[in-house]
Amino acid sequence: MSSVVAVQSWPIAGGGFVISRETKKDAVVVHVTLTRDGFMGSGECVPLRRYGHTPDTIKAEIENWLAVHHAWDRHDLLRSLPAGPARFAIDTALYHLEAAERGVSFADHIGLKTRAWETAFTLGGAAPDVMADAALAHRDYRWLKLKLMGDGLDAERLYAVHSVLTEKELIVDANEALMVDTLRDLLPVFEFCNVVAIEQPLPAGDDEALRGFQSSIPFVADESCHTIDDLEKLVGKYQIVNLKLDKTGGLTHALEMKKRARELGFKIMVGCMASTGLSILPACALAEGAAFADLDGAALLEKDRPDSAISYRDGKVFLLS
Repeated sequence: MSSVVAVQSWPIAGGGFVISRETKKDAVVVHVTLTRDGFMGSGECVPLRRYGHTPDTIKAEIENWLAVHHAWDRHDLLRSLPAGPARFAIDTALYHLEAAERGVSFADHIGLKTRAWETAFTLGGAAPDVMADAALAHRDYRWLKLKLMGDGLDAERLYAVHSVLTEKELIVDANEALMVDTLRDLLPVFEFCNVVAIEQPLPAGDDEALRGFQSSIPFVADESCHTIDDLEKLVGKYQIVNLKLDKTGGLTHALEMKKRARELGFKIMVGCMASTGLSILPACALAEGAAFADLDGAALLEKDRPDSAISYRDGKVFLLS
């Protein structure tokens, strides 16, 4: 058995991607390849700056786990490594390795029946006219997600996009940038502009203010939602949970989390980071039956991996094998 762990950088199209707390020029991923008895599996993850990750710390976390655990079992992985990007990379590599050993595709190995999903496309925060132009360029997507900045221009951004695509359903994502009063002031704008979901409007530590908050548009938990242990405390505050594999620590845990979320009455959004198709492929398993799929991570890049198992066209993400 052998493994290779490396930090890789994939340029983001258009010179960068802006959200309320950072600007990213590249999708920096930690890539892992596992080889066993001539069979190979790969995975990747995105270090999350919001949680204090760096590429080097995540790379070291992966290498340390591989140095100690030689069975390479996904269920042992769940027990021995905390949720987060490092576990996601290894979990995905093990799924690919198992598929290779069985002589089947990743999609067939995990039992995917669907081969294409409508997805949102995310518009990074920018001047209102720039976001309107970007919306027109991506009008084929089922939903457009607008990154809000909390800088006093968010209403103008929404009006600008809505004015050029009046029938388009919009998702707004503040990445914790709003205050309660700002959220309340923006609600009429959201309703006018055909917003169908409001993602993480308040900081995770302040989201108790959403309990009982009167809104005709559902709230989506993102930064407030990491693993299955978070779900019960979100009841009454959010109506939708965003499952991202870099937070859940991989598909193995996320599938259980999806089941429990539904039992608690949540609808599902499946999300992603700016990443290559290697991260998007396992997330597709969560898209089946989800209310919203936001799987545009590789569409945000200048180019995807040459051996990617997904592609984008006509506003959808497709499996290629």
